[in-house]
Amino acid sequence: MKRGTVVWVALVVVGALFVATAPPDPQYSVSVSGPIEPPADEPVVAFENLSEENRTLFGEALEADQRSGDPPGIEDGYVAYEGGIYQLSTAVHEGPAGSLLMPSIGGLLIIAGCVLAAYRRQ
Repeated sequence: MKRGTVVWVALVVVGALFVATAPPDPQYSVSVSGPIEPPADEPVVAFENLSEENRTLFGEALEADQRSGDPPGIEDGYVAYEGGIYQLSTAVHEGPAGSLLMPSIGGLLIIAGCVLAAYRRQ
């Protein structure tokens, strides 16, 4: 295999990997704070009344804030858990800089590989 062919194939493959492995944007986070005293007019949901998925998410967020590229299946609110009331908060924010840079760099590498391949074939 010619060295030029190896170079353009490598550029296209590396570019595709950059695009495919870019972190998601936006990012979603779930956090739990408390125990607290909720406002009188706010409803409080018992932990047992949450779905199995939301109980797991609540427990993980209670230990440490959770981040994900997927929107959480739970909404902001108050949860009664083990004798206390906790505030559950969800937020959406921009992902890391790599989520913007990696697809762009990958796209440029793919274009460079395709241009090199077209040039080599002439």
